[in-house]
Amino acid sequence: MSGSTDTADARDDLRSTARRRFRKSSLGRWALFVLGIIAVVLLIREAGWPNVRHAISRTAPLLPVILALEALWISFDTVALRGLYGPARRKVPGIAWLKSALIAYSIMILLPAGRAGGEVARASILSRAAGGRAIAHSTQLQAAVLLGNSVVSIPCFIA
Repeated sequence: MSGSTDTADARDDLRSTARRRFRKSSLGRWALFVLGIIAVVLLIREAGWPNVRHAISRTAPLLPVILALEALWISFDTVALRGLYGPARRKVPGIAWLKSALIAYSIMILLPAGRAGGEVARASILSRAAGGRAIAHSTQLQAAVLLGNSVVSIPCFIA
């Protein structure tokens, strides 16, 4: 009888720990959301609403093209990384690919660490399913992007 009681107590402990973690992560997400909104408001306030409205109205027709190009960039980046994984890509669930792509993109665009920081975040997410090779694959992708950038930049510099 005590064996089943111990098992029930262990399950209750796991559930309460999971609830606490969920509350903490939810609180953190809401805090980041609020901070993001405050940052946007402050940026708009600093630039001046008339300037922001004017810039948005001039670029609005191009917004769908810009969004499509950004989506293609994220997609191609993810497809290239999946190719580097080879057969091991089947171990990684689709939601992990999506989550890692969106988080890496956000870090690349918003934080000073840039693409290197984004690849670290991507590798940490994908390593849960793919193991330590995720770091190597993210590094390979980073190297390929740097090589591609140099191939494009050198002729531009010469011109």
